Amino acid sequence: MANIAMWLLISLSIAIAILVIVAIRNTVVSERDNDEIKKKGSEAVALITHVEQDKNQNVEGYLSLRLTIWFMANGKEINAEKDIVVKISNADAYRAGKRVTIRYSASNPEKIVVLGDVKN
Repeated sequence: MANIAMWLLISLSIAIAILVIVAIRNTVVSERDNDEIKKKGSEAVALITHVEQDKNQNVEGYLSLRLTIWFMANGKEINAEKDIVVKISNADAYRAGKRVTIRYSASNPEKIVVLGDVKN
């Protein structure tokens, strides 16, 4: 019985380690993609059409928001979603109906970065 419990703990530890590694990798890849879009992406002014606040707020003084954004790219209408983190004092600028400056990937316009005082 002790062997089974030990193997369960080892398996659980390995599973948790794999999850942590995958999460770190995804964060690094996302940051690299965002940096690439900031440097080489096309700039546009976009309209915020919908905003949802994340129910699990982790950092005091900041809001985690999911923006739905509409803009034109290469003659086509694009609707994209982007998760951002913004200071509560700046949150008014990210309401539905407001305009924001973004950069988007020319090859995939739904990949965007919101410029300004936000964390993408």
